[in-house]
Amino acid sequence: MADQESHETTQDGIADNATKAPGVDNDGANASSPISVSQFMMSNKTESIMWLLRIFTLVSTFFFLFPIFGVAEGGYFYQRALLANALTSVCRLHQRLPRFQFSKAYITQALLEDSCHYFLYSLIFITSYPITLCLVPVAVFSLLHATAYNRKILDFSDTEIWTALTYTKQLTEAVNLKDYWS
Repeated sequence: MADQESHETTQDGIADNATKAPGVDNDGANASSPISVSQFMMSNKTESIMWLLRIFTLVSTFFFLFPIFGVAEGGYFYQRALLANALTSVCRLHQRLPRFQFSKAYITQALLEDSCHYFLYSLIFITSYPITLCLVPVAVFSLLHATAYNRKILDFSDTEIWTALTYTKQLTEAVNLKDYWS
């Protein structure tokens, strides 16, 4: 499984091992010194921010679907979920696009990105009356990418620290998201 990861590329066409943290070899195994989760997250700041935003999207979607704090607060959680999705999409656009410039080519390139479509989707529905079905693609997208990043964190972390989360790692391996998206 680790041999497959070293040869795969991300959606951007960048090799997966180009984003690996220091202290990790090409197969994803720990090299001479193990790295901590905080070191891994600091070496991948944008991905870590997007991971946190995706988790916030999932939490907000949960509180919208199950109004524990009251029905009136549900609308706020609807807007928060869409706002977190919009911010995630903007971060993804920031990763994929070159420096901003006012040109037709840049706008065309931005509109071809799927992250731009998710951003526009969030902007369209953020001001509307809460529609439960609008959160389904946002929540599924966040769930898939948050579990994929959870798997990366678990792969880079020390197994003694994460023994309580081995079930999560087994679950993400069972879903096998990496093979699904390739």
